[in-house]
Amino acid sequence: MKLIFIGFIILFLFYSAQANSFIQNSDKLKQMIDYVIEQKYEESFQIAIQFEKQSYKLEAWTSRAIIYHALMIDYESYEQANFFFQACDSAMYYAHTFEKNLANQAYALFAKGLIEGLKSNILRRQGDFLKAITSALNMKKYLTECIQLDPNLIDAYVGLGNFDYWSSKALTYLPFLIDHRERGIARLIEAEKKSLLHPVIASTALIWIYMDKKEYSIALKRAEELLVKYPNARSLMWAAGESSYQMKNWEKGIYYYEMILQSVKSSAGQKNHYNELGCYHRLIEMYRMINNKEKAKLYIKLAKSLKLSDEVKERKKKDISDIEKWEKELK
Repeated sequence: MKLIFIGFIILFLFYSAQANSFIQNSDKLKQMIDYVIEQKYEESFQIAIQFEKQSYKLEAWTSRAIIYHALMIDYESYEQANFFFQACDSAMYYAHTFEKNLANQAYALFAKGLIEGLKSNILRRQGDFLKAITSALNMKKYLTECIQLDPNLIDAYVGLGNFDYWSSKALTYLPFLIDHRERGIARLIEAEKKSLLHPVIASTALIWIYMDKKEYSIALKRAEELLVKYPNARSLMWAAGESSYQMKNWEKGIYYYEMILQSVKSSAGQKNHYNELGCYHRLIEMYRMINNKEKAKLYIKLAKSLKLSDEVKERKKKDISDIEKWEKELK
């Protein structure tokens, strides 16, 4: 599954270093968002390079961190992790420099919160939970200070809302802690309604929360609405496909997972077959459910032909085990 972090990671792109910088760069920044959402990473990097040439250092390095983060999540591969962390370090350096101007403190805090959020997500996925927690707490600290300094930066609620929901969910077994999941949802809804920048940012975060709450019909409706604008966005395809699957709407689930499969197979960056195997797993199961044994057998054959690394085999061992079981059942 694709835990959408895109909603928060691209927010900074709208908060340029100065008002005149925002006006000058607004078209490029909006284009950057569209490119990242639809996995046009080379085009996104070109915009980062343009920022660098124009001496917008904070925008340039934050853009690079955002793009590396997005492609690692998309590809389910961390080959670019070193470049990502280097970009984070550079962006944090320029954010600290930027913060020295008191008039820019809120924006600098927003940038620092963004970078810490990006780092937390990757560190968590790499299994470095202690560092991930530290970065998540830093994100909360910076964004809280940001919204206190400038209440108009309501989009900071995207990061804070995500923190409230997912941290509370992770710690529900501790009865003495207050459950802030509903506050997190409320903050995201407020950001969606009052965003000065881009309501889709909060919308994408809410989709995965609704899925976590098993409110799949709401998640599906939201994902399909966004796919009208971003028809090539794999993260939204995953949300629509998985929501349909969980609702046992096999036909629609097959439609979306076939779409994801074709998108993944046509992507040069999808080298480790992690996502391809995940698509085959879901499609085999759904074709079995509608009694299309021939299609299920075809996808079993294709899944078993994938050359998987030991790391992918370990991460996808349940999928592999299911496919082997289904192969025996269909003989």
